[in-house]
Amino acid sequence: MIRDITIRPKLIHIYLFNEIETIEKHPCCSRSSILDRACEYVMRKISITQIQWDNIAKACEKFEGDPVESIPSNMRLSVEEQSYLTIKENIRAFFGIKRTVDPYAVKLILCYYLAALDDASTKESQTNISCYEDALQILLEDHKKFMGIIEEDGIDRMMKWYQSDIKGEVEEQDSLKYLYSKLKWDEEVYSDGKKHYDVISSYWGPFSCMLAIMSKEKNIVADRFFCNKVWYFFDDDNYLKYWHAVKENGVYKEWKSNYMTKGHYALKVLNRTNNYMEVLKEIVNPQMKEFANICHCVANFFPVPPAYEEGKLSFNQIKGIHSAVRDSLCNMVDLIQSSLDKCTDNAQCMSYKMNREEHFLSRDTVEAWEKWFVDNRSKYLLEDHYYVYKGENDEVRIKGIPMFRNQSLTHPLPNNLEEYQEYQDELLRRIYCRALRAAKIISEK
Repeated sequence: MIRDITIRPKLIHIYLFNEIETIEKHPCCSRSSILDRACEYVMRKISITQIQWDNIAKACEKFEGDPVESIPSNMRLSVEEQSYLTIKENIRAFFGIKRTVDPYAVKLILCYYLAALDDASTKESQTNISCYEDALQILLEDHKKFMGIIEEDGIDRMMKWYQSDIKGEVEEQDSLKYLYSKLKWDEEVYSDGKKHYDVISSYWGPFSCMLAIMSKEKNIVADRFFCNKVWYFFDDDNYLKYWHAVKENGVYKEWKSNYMTKGHYALKVLNRTNNYMEVLKEIVNPQMKEFANICHCVANFFPVPPAYEEGKLSFNQIKGIHSAVRDSLCNMVDLIQSSLDKCTDNAQCMSYKMNREEHFLSRDTVEAWEKWFVDNRSKYLLEDHYYVYKGENDEVRIKGIPMFRNQSLTHPLPNNLEEYQEYQDELLRRIYCRALRAAKIISEK
């Protein structure tokens, strides 16, 4: 039985978490995982009734310090219920008090675990304290939670993110620096002096497919009395549109189609607008719920190629807006290779549209991106997303691995139920496979 704990953290909790993160033989830093490991250690290592909790309480005092603005207003922890409640009862009995609140129990448990891990004899005998499981959990954790978006439902968290005014990208927040350093994903230096990351597969593209394809499959129309057209559909450039009523003096005048933005859709869902919620409940499937929970996890993040032309869009911006890519890495790889194959003008090698105007990147930039993917396929654990091979005259080439059998630059997203089911299953498979490989790297450090 898993128990969810939400506490108002004091500074001491943050210090304890940070101290445990930096233990040489215990590099994993999932907050919920650490509490579970701490409870397991307390229950397993010695007689729980012999622990001198007053000594632990005194040891906690050394972590006091100045307030930190980045501390979230609350912290959600998951822990195996029985062991946690047993330890809380032991603390209560030791101090002879009627009630032990969660923040105090968490503080003592973590401090005890920290002291044990920091002990030289413990380090010698515990060189790998279930680190693989800890690493796997943190690599699959939704990092929007650490930005204060803690809704219980994964889709609600995604919609809240689309509506959020929080600055910065999830994949570039400071809390990830430690994990990136462990994976050696922090070695790219960009022209602005910063380190930039992106999601391999974004959520809105697959979610849009679900809305369009499942609406067609289930014949979900805009309004069965006035507009018998499928509510959601894709235009010729693979962008989601929907039918909406135009009223005049409270009377339906006509129905028009318009682009469905993720911000507009999120607002309707978060406001629990009836028709939106009814359709979502009818068409959402377990895979799309699962993807919402792990889309913003480290196993779906990667450093982006650093080459950049001033005044032009960056790699991740083009990946996000290009109609032939639709924010999918394997499609972007194919666009790079296709652009180089077709290039006849070194100044106009890859084209993209922004504000209905066509722009171009130079061949030097596109070649730099190609070389980056050739050099970093294994380093950044991207083996599931593209191949590196030799073509004619031993020329090194890159080729994206399709997410579904018919995927191509002219067919970047699925347009029927069979393709969509294959697509969403492959999304999840690639994230989990990459998480397993990354966890192995961290646990062997």
